Amino acid sequence: MGRSRRGCQVLTALQIDPSHTEVWRTDRWNISVKEIGCLAVARLTTHARGVVHAVFSRSFYIDLPGGLVCLVNPGLGSCPLNVIAAVPVSTDWRASGVAVHDGVTIIGLNLYVGARFVFDLSSALGWEPVFLSSSVEASRIRKGLKLFREAARDRLPADGLACLLGSENAAVNKTARHLQPEVADLQGWLADGGKVGSVPVSTILGAGPGLTPSGDDFLSGMMIALSMLGEEKLRDRLWLSIYPCAARSGNRISQAHLEAAALGFGHAALHRAIHAIVMNDGRGIAVSVEDLGTIGATSGWDAMAGAGVLLEAWSRSVPTGRRDR
Repeated sequence: MGRSRRGCQVLTALQIDPSHTEVWRTDRWNISVKEIGCLAVARLTTHARGVVHAVFSRSFYIDLPGGLVCLVNPGLGSCPLNVIAAVPVSTDWRASGVAVHDGVTIIGLNLYVGARFVFDLSSALGWEPVFLSSSVEASRIRKGLKLFREAARDRLPADGLACLLGSENAAVNKTARHLQPEVADLQGWLADGGKVGSVPVSTILGAGPGLTPSGDDFLSGMMIALSMLGEEKLRDRLWLSIYPCAARSGNRISQAHLEAAALGFGHAALHRAIHAIVMNDGRGIAVSVEDLGTIGATSGWDAMAGAGVLLEAWSRSVPTGRRDR
């Protein structure tokens, strides 16, 4: 789920500075940007300077004064932090010469990375997720969850926390088994509306594999699902327990995605999956089962596991069985 807006409307803070002069390599790459996520756009302010924080084959993170943004190949999809470049999906940024600590400067509508790359922001669309606009029915959510589990039964990754979705034949791995008591406590806390005791998240954060650990993605999925259900107060109480632990972890990339989730923003595929479940949309669920596997090694499924656990607990705790938006 998401909508786009023209970059000329979104990037209002960027103004061309004709007085700027720099000596750049004559073999530089001039690359158009297709889309900018809703949090990334506020960080791409003119004259901002930063550095490349981390480089991977299909993406690299830039550290700017306003926070991290992630420049990605088109196949990685829409996300609040993503800046999608108009490059072939096979582009390898490490092999192309992007390196950690390369300087980054924004001048006008151009993003300069190192001495070789210039990204043109002028025609980029802005992306932000679309939230539910209709009332939410607990019985419909439970039907949607049942349909999702059936569709996902043979697609769950062996690693990570996807097995916590409760699909048949899902083997519980070591990480998930270790976290089951904390997840059960968290379900109880959520079912009680977050009214009693502290939130048990310290063991979940940082657990499992991945650049963004499975446990972090799991909690992100919970916060995004709470936002989509209109449960911002409960989401904020959950975030108050998550934030101190996340800040101490030293994993800035994972923390950036957790902070986005605390505002209700996640990958477009996750938003679509939650929407399809809440609306009991069989066609949307079938598409989502395909899309979730494209987010990191297991990140999409880990976040969906958190969203699924949350939706199950929430659907059984609403007194009237219905919540108006």
